[in-house]
Amino acid sequence: MDNPGFSKSWEDTEEPVMSDVWAAPGPGGNQYEMNIAGQCSNEKNDEVGAGGGEMAIDPVKTLSKTQHPEVQVEEEDVNHEGLSLVRQLLSGWYVLLVLLLPVVLLPLALSIEHQYQMQARCAYVIIIMAILWTTEALPLSVTSLVPVVLLPALGVMRARDVSAQYFNDTSMLFIGGLVVAIAVEVWDVHRRLALLVLKLVGAEPKRLLLGITLVTWFLSMWISNTATAAMMMTIVHALLQQFKQVDNETARGKHAEGLQVNGDPGNHVGVEPLERSEVDQASEDERHQRLKKAISLAVAYAANIGGIGSLTGTGPNLVFFAAANQLFRQYGLRSPVTFATWLVFGLPLSFLAVLIMWGWLIFFYLRCRGCCTRCGCGEGDDEDTIKQVNETISQEYTKMGPVTYAQASVLTCFVTLVLAWITRSLGGGGEGWGDWFPQGFVSDSTPSTLAAILLFTLPSTLPAIFTEGFRSNRPASYNSIKPLLTWKSVHEKMPWNLYLLLGGGFAIARASEVVEMCNLLMPEELSNICCIVVSLIS
Repeated sequence: MDNPGFSKSWEDTEEPVMSDVWAAPGPGGNQYEMNIAGQCSNEKNDEVGAGGGEMAIDPVKTLSKTQHPEVQVEEEDVNHEGLSLVRQLLSGWYVLLVLLLPVVLLPLALSIEHQYQMQARCAYVIIIMAILWTTEALPLSVTSLVPVVLLPALGVMRARDVSAQYFNDTSMLFIGGLVVAIAVEVWDVHRRLALLVLKLVGAEPKRLLLGITLVTWFLSMWISNTATAAMMMTIVHALLQQFKQVDNETARGKHAEGLQVNGDPGNHVGVEPLERSEVDQASEDERHQRLKKAISLAVAYAANIGGIGSLTGTGPNLVFFAAANQLFRQYGLRSPVTFATWLVFGLPLSFLAVLIMWGWLIFFYLRCRGCCTRCGCGEGDDEDTIKQVNETISQEYTKMGPVTYAQASVLTCFVTLVLAWITRSLGGGGEGWGDWFPQGFVSDSTPSTLAAILLFTLPSTLPAIFTEGFRSNRPASYNSIKPLLTWKSVHEKMPWNLYLLLGGGFAIARASEVVEMCNLLMPEELSNICCIVVSLIS
């Protein structure tokens, strides 16, 4: 039944279907149109359809922002400006943090009573640096320069005393060790060593994992963890690709063999072998992913664990070394922390940790279970895979050719430097070569700096005069002698930011010693706090 107050438009169907528009009479002869969504428009009823008084309705023009585009544009501009301002503030959070953090913490440095005023000011600097280091609002090396500004400004230390902490004996030790490590990288000594060890241990997954773990662990004791991991991952990537390629070829061979066996005309040819091949392929992919995860994690973990083994393995060791030297020098004693004593402490601990890590990765990824046959209890097809991977390792090692004169020279410098570090001060009453000089005049930085100088001096090729004698018909380039290292290669590979980072740590340690921060807490409490904070932050 029609409602006299409303006019409806209907579809020409058996059952009436309500259209999307209702029209209602309004004041002044206007017709208000309302769609189902509740939108309405005010339109003049100019046309009346014939028959039944049904009105022809124009397309709906809703009362929305589209009728006032200038209002919509203004509102959108306001919203856009507001969002843009918020985005700018969020993108510049580090600016707000760097500017507001010293102001917010300023009461700590000014409101403490005179008895602990210097300790409070030193704590003020330490907290600021800890927050900036943790949030990385500034680059780590830039944050390390904060003590140069704040410690003198707060009267904790003189500027010259703070600046002296950024380049000291420990820094020279670090420079010498890194120069030797760069020479090892430049001449691919580490790659040759890695391939040689992998060639010896073989490609059986457990042994391969052990070989990669031990090589990464040993190299990270002498060169940077990042360089070690980057180099090892290139080798690992090639090995994993070979594993995957052989697995795919084996799966295709199985599938082809199954098609021939089940190729009787009376059977549905290839249906059953195809299903088996898909299952085998999924199993091979899962095994490959497990091996890939295990080896990748082994490289990452071993690179970190190896830094514990030697004194120059990682930066925190050198920070402790410098702090120990300052502490014992304060009481007129010789520090017992030397390269040799650190090896006695750190090497067994590091080796035990890396073995536990290797065993855990085997248990978690390569242990014997139904979906993993590549753990020593595998199928006969694994022998083909292992053989192919062994051939790949041998080919990569063969590509490097025989040991060159430069590689032998770098390896000689490296071994000599390590022996010099170990034998300088043997500890336990033993006499090292450092005892031949006045006490305190030589340190571990002495042989490391000498080794760095030699690498810039020794030739990278054996001079022709020693192999062919004097010949006037050789080209000029053949007679030129190039050193093992150039400053350009060292400058490109040297992590200069680490020196500022170490210097910032040395400056804080020295300031804490000057104001006697350790007197505020018991040694046990201080040790526990340091362990917890460092573990959480790192």
